[in-house]
Amino acid sequence: MEALYAWVRNLAVYFIIISTIINALPDNRYVKYIRFFLGMLLILLILQPVLDFFDWTQELDSAYYTQMMEQEWQEQVEDMGQS
Repeated sequence: MEALYAWVRNLAVYFIIISTIINALPDNRYVKYIRFFLGMLLILLILQPVLDFFDWTQELDSAYYTQMMEQEWQEQVEDMGQS
């Protein structure tokens, strides 16, 4: 039950922060980009209990880390080839 309370609290804090960010923007040019990014964060926030239940969080972290390491390796190989 405490996990549900923490999840709802996180959602409430998220919506307070999103309202503050959007209202603090001086120009409306970037609102659609900010909304897109914050929407992606909202999807992750909503899926967090499901990810925790199936223990997918660690697998996603591992996949992300592996992808980043492969990308860095490719960039280093390309840099060495250009030198």
